[in-house]
Amino acid sequence: MMIQTTEGGFSMSNHPSLTKNLRATPRGVLVIRLFLACVALAVFAMLLATVWFQQPIAPAIAADEQSSGVYQMIVVQPGDTLWEISSRLAQNNDRAAVLEQIMTYNDLETSDLKIGQRLFVPVEQD
Repeated sequence: MMIQTTEGGFSMSNHPSLTKNLRATPRGVLVIRLFLACVALAVFAMLLATVWFQQPIAPAIAADEQSSGVYQMIVVQPGDTLWEISSRLAQNNDRAAVLEQIMTYNDLETSDLKIGQRLFVPVEQD
């Protein structure tokens, strides 16, 4: 092998076998494929995490055009039930109607609540 020095360093351009037919070994191909798979997996995991942890649009905001009432957010506490919350808020109104408003506005399919769950409830306007 002939290595020539140039002004900036070494040059191997005179040796024809070094510039043609470069091939990766089977082990090299495996390393490249594993690297690309890891990069793809990392990108997928980041996308999944972004979707998973993304704050959903609150139903109160999404339903804002559907209703002209005023709503406030509450956090479900231990022992709270949807019936108890609607009873507290109903004052002189029909409890069942308030419960229905809460379920509709929050897009709830059942009356099951979880501690810490955020609910938007109607506020009595003066």
